[in-house]
Amino acid sequence: MGAYEGQEASDLYNVTAHEIGHMWIPMIVGTDEKRHAWMDEGATTFLEDQSKIEHWPGVDHHRVGARSYLQVSAARQEQALMRHGDYYEPGPGYGVASYLKPAALMVALRDVMGEEDWLTAYRTFIAEWSFKKPSPWDFFNTFERFAEDDLDWFWTSFYYETWVMDHAVGRVISKPTGGATVTIEDRGDAIFPARVRIRTSNGMDFVHEIPVYHWLAGNDHYEIDVAPAAGSVIRVELDPGGYAPDVDRQNNFWPRGGEE
Repeated sequence: MGAYEGQEASDLYNVTAHEIGHMWIPMIVGTDEKRHAWMDEGATTFLEDQSKIEHWPGVDHHRVGARSYLQVSAARQEQALMRHGDYYEPGPGYGVASYLKPAALMVALRDVMGEEDWLTAYRTFIAEWSFKKPSPWDFFNTFERFAEDDLDWFWTSFYYETWVMDHAVGRVISKPTGGATVTIEDRGDAIFPARVRIRTSNGMDFVHEIPVYHWLAGNDHYEIDVAPAAGSVIRVELDPGGYAPDVDRQNNFWPRGGEE
């Protein structure tokens, strides 16, 4: 039982939505919270945040929940998701690894796969593993099946390891003949694709995708050539959707401090 006198209505809603989520996981899909708490608590935290979008529109509740995880990640205080629940050290490790981080990773993976494929994968996982005991590898395999791609880079970086992800706009160099070269840098350890939004003085606004395989090849930077016809570059933004698990968003903009 909990006492919620004097608290916001959202506080009672949060715990109610979270516990309703547990009616599905682990009550229907029999995940093992002791061995892999993220499969249980991370899923229900994601569902809780997703449901709040319907009740409190205008706020991206997934982003709000991810901030605490990213602060701990930036401070290098994380503990791995795949650790047994009994073996977390004192501090924020268990809460981040079991609740906040896996919920944020669900959103990040949805952004990578696209909402339709991601939703199909998640619904399939629920359907196929209802009244059964799925392992993390069953979860991983289901999403790879619908992504039609090898996602080991994702599972390794964020589930097995505590590597940090940090993409940055390195520099923007104007060319004498017009246009510019935009350099994107990978300053972290974790692998993740990059989405770059560029605006120019001629009114162009386009998005450039940097595939994950560029970083897997060992590269630490990527150059985007902006054609002279586009005019001069006036703004560059990394991860315009805001769902990449990037620990330093201040360097995601050019000019610096350009967050809208």
